[in-house]
Amino acid sequence: MPNIGSIPWTYRYHQYPPWTHQNITCSIITSTASDHLLTGVTFLEFTVAVKAENPNEQIGFIYGKDGSVMVSYQGSTLCSGKIPNFRQPGKNTSTLNIVLKGKSEFGNGLQEALMDNRNSGKIPLVVQVKAPVTVVIGEFPLREIVALVNNSLVVDNLSPHKKAKILSSQITYGFEV
Repeated sequence: MPNIGSIPWTYRYHQYPPWTHQNITCSIITSTASDHLLTGVTFLEFTVAVKAENPNEQIGFIYGKDGSVMVSYQGSTLCSGKIPNFRQPGKNTSTLNIVLKGKSEFGNGLQEALMDNRNSGKIPLVVQVKAPVTVVIGEFPLREIVALVNNSLVVDNLSPHKKAKILSSQITYGFEV
């Protein structure tokens, strides 16, 4: 357990834990659209593997129970899911497999754009994460904040039972107190 004098030093020299998407696997993709009519309902199930690295020695994190992940395509939600609550100690790397499910109604233009992107092998997606996080210094939990992660990425496919290769990724972070 750190002494009280080390808490300000530890807090000042901490590092934010980077979250990276290891892979995205599309488990199910079905559509009620016919080949000649590009409208219908699409059912999706993704498994997103997220790696959270905590490089800090004296700082841990508690991820709260109300965390969520949402995947969208051109502003339309494809699927969403919950982040499991867990405690991440210092000097730790954790990988979370998060199952996301959704049902989307695509209009003519959106379904056609998605098919064009699938055929080109470059599908732009936005993954948004909202996670309540409590920072723990030694054994002392601090105030809970909400971490916001926005990842604009491009994947090569959304074929069932095949891992999508992440071609590019741009991540931004924010916080709510």
